[in-house]
Amino acid sequence: MATGLEGRRRQGAAFGWTGFDAELSDSLFAALEAMLAKGAVVHGWPDQTWTLAWIKTLIGWRFHKSLTLCGVSLML
Repeated sequence: MATGLEGRRRQGAAFGWTGFDAELSDSLFAALEAMLAKGAVVHGWPDQTWTLAWIKTLIGWRFHKSLTLCGVSLML
């Protein structure tokens, strides 16, 4: 099974999610993982619970990428 960006592309393609802007490079995905590991409170949310909507917003703020909630779900 492919990992990293190629694995995410294959998984997304299986669900019809193929847009270039709807994916993060391996380095951006690693940065996202590090941000998520720090917790939601560090990024301004009221509790430690991450939601897809909050992750989508974080991706938009930090990486200037626009993803759908479904795209975020498939990426993770």
